Amino acid sequence: MAPARAALTALSQRLFPAPSVFRSKLSPSLWAGVTSDSTKTLQRVLQDNHNKWHVYFNEEGFHNHASHHVLATWALGANAQLIQAAYKSNEQREAFKSPEPITKDNFYAHLGDDKYYNSYMEFFRRALEQQGISSVLEEYFFAQEANFPNDGHDSRLMLNRLMDSLYHPMIHIGYGLEFGLPGMLVEGLAQAAIHQALWPAMTPPSLWAEGSPVKSSEYSSGQHIFDILADMAIDSNFARIVNPDPESMAILYHTYFDHQVAVLAYAKRWVVDTASTADVQKKLEELVWLVTLIYGVGGWKRDAGFEADFFYMHLVTSSLFLSSYVNHLSTASLKKLLESYCTFALMWWVARGRPPLDIAGFFATDIPTSSQMSAVSSDALTFDATTSTAAPPNPWLPIINSTLIHPDNHIAKLQRALAHYSTLYGGRAAGQEDFARTKLAGAEKLDGSLFIRVAALSAEKLGRVAEGEKASDWYRDGFYHTA
Repeated sequence: MAPARAALTALSQRLFPAPSVFRSKLSPSLWAGVTSDSTKTLQRVLQDNHNKWHVYFNEEGFHNHASHHVLATWALGANAQLIQAAYKSNEQREAFKSPEPITKDNFYAHLGDDKYYNSYMEFFRRALEQQGISSVLEEYFFAQEANFPNDGHDSRLMLNRLMDSLYHPMIHIGYGLEFGLPGMLVEGLAQAAIHQALWPAMTPPSLWAEGSPVKSSEYSSGQHIFDILADMAIDSNFARIVNPDPESMAILYHTYFDHQVAVLAYAKRWVVDTASTADVQKKLEELVWLVTLIYGVGGWKRDAGFEADFFYMHLVTSSLFLSSYVNHLSTASLKKLLESYCTFALMWWVARGRPPLDIAGFFATDIPTSSQMSAVSSDALTFDATTSTAAPPNPWLPIINSTLIHPDNHIAKLQRALAHYSTLYGGRAAGQEDFARTKLAGAEKLDGSLFIRVAALSAEKLGRVAEGEKASDWYRDGFYHTA
């Protein structure tokens, strides 16, 4: 092997070792099915993706999801052949050399410019080797200097870039944190640097106000996110958001400009006391219910059924990685991350039309969580001895089977997140006081079946391909009123 190629191979192996899973209560577990072969295939395709492809697969800035897809399927127990097939199914754009290297001197000069992706990767690779991920995140994304230097008269907005474009940089880094993969960290950090910060008001200079407490005095008891949702749901300012051009994404920016001040005011009422481990876990759980309600119940109407919204889906998939940041950030930076994440989630709810959350109707409706099995042995335990078919004994298993072989590169991330949330919160009974005492209509009806219900609706809408159904696509029209 030529020396240059050998050096590249050695570097690739350092960047993408076998994944190591950090165990914490809130982090997902691996599904049964991971093998030496599947892990080696995962490493190989991650290395190939890193060396060959740009993070955007086209000139419009659409994201290369190959690494997300293969990591999610590997974690769900996919075999080596499926991981290879998932990798090959993703459209790509060849990587290219940047115009010049990125250094500390010009680091902020090329933010938002995707031509510098490779140079930002090399910069962060060196920074990670010298500093470690916690120090890099603090210095380049959470420090005031990285966001609003010169007393706020200049803006670099690195935290905002981390959240930009449906949290894609945050997700990418999150995979690196979850699985201990330096290559994913390098790619994600570089990806954040070339994002645009299109909703700048969502991370205001006040986050870096001198002496800003870890715990706010104004809402020291912490408003429940459901109370904030309830007030936003009846706010007439959001009542009739009209999209004049369904073929254009301009509505996302129009709603941002029209409603940024109001959304930020609501979001500031949600406060995390990051000095308290218990409060961090409580607020992480609130975010899980928030994003699942927006995607699952927000996408459902009693008479129209379910629409699996492409944008709201990203709220669920991104939320899975928040717990992976907890042990890598200072309390002050973790507060900025979680509160900014919530702000963006509320802005996305409004930007897509703020659909109503008919919780009572959703839970009053019979939503089949799985299809019927066929050819069940007469020796099998069944719920009805008079029939030859029965519901799957675990409704998640057929959902995950279809997920693993589905051609879409987002569905595995979604179902993995929902399955994990079902593990954490699936045993919750309806009527518990912490939900019931909030102002959110129908909150007393919420129980842990939310996650399997939403997963089943998503599987049905996207196509249960393991059961012979055609694959379908996500809903992208939004929930706007007609003029």
